[in-house]
Amino acid sequence: MDIIRKNTDYAFRLVSALTGSYGQLPVSVRKLAEDNYVPYELARKLLQQLSKTSLVKSTQGPRGGYELSRAPDEISFIEIIEAIQGKVRLNRCLLPGFSCPLKSRCPVSGHLAALQKEIEFHLSDKKLSDLNLAGNNEVIEK
Repeated sequence: MDIIRKNTDYAFRLVSALTGSYGQLPVSVRKLAEDNYVPYELARKLLQQLSKTSLVKSTQGPRGGYELSRAPDEISFIEIIEAIQGKVRLNRCLLPGFSCPLKSRCPVSGHLAALQKEIEFHLSDKKLSDLNLAGNNEVIEK
C-alpha cells in the first residue's frame, strides 16, 4: 500500500513546477500538465483541489493560469498530501473515534501512534522551498 497515492504524486509535480515559477506570471494548466507528465484533465482537477485549500490560486483570462498562494517556505508537504488524499494514517486504529476491543491492551497501537507522530512531524517540517529544483535531472515516470 502506498502512503502517498498517485494523484498526490502528480500534485507534488504540479506544485514543484509552480515553486520554480514563484513570483512570476501564472502558469497554464496545459503547460503544467505537459511539462510534468500529468494528464491534462487530471491536472485541472488536482489544481482545483489545491485551489480550494488555498495552496494555489488561479487567474482567469488569456494569460491566466495557476501560481502558489504563499511563498514556498510557507507550504508544507503535509498540506499538499491532505489537500489531495486527506489525513495520512498508518492504520485505521489511529483515527479519532475508532473503537477496538483490544485498544487498552494492544501491543502494536502505541508503536504505530509514535510512528504516526514522527511522520506528521517530518511532513509538516518539510517545505516546498526544501526542494532542490535546479539539481533535479531525474526522469519522471509517465
